[in-house]
Amino acid sequence: MENTLRLLREDEAIPDWLIPFADEDGGSLFCFSVREADYGAIYYYDHEFEYGENPEEQFL
Repeated sequence: MENTLRLLREDEAIPDWLIPFADEDGGSLFCFSVREADYGAIYYYDHEFEYGENPEEQFL
């Protein structure tokens, strides 16, 4: 998981305030927030969906 997180950070695929804790077979991720405004909130990252330039828009 550490290698995955490093690669995601290098590619700017997920913001620093999200920490992945589980993945699906297809590569999508479940993440939790460490941001003060929504600490502990769970986000789902679907790696196959095309998002805009803002990486924060890709989380549900």
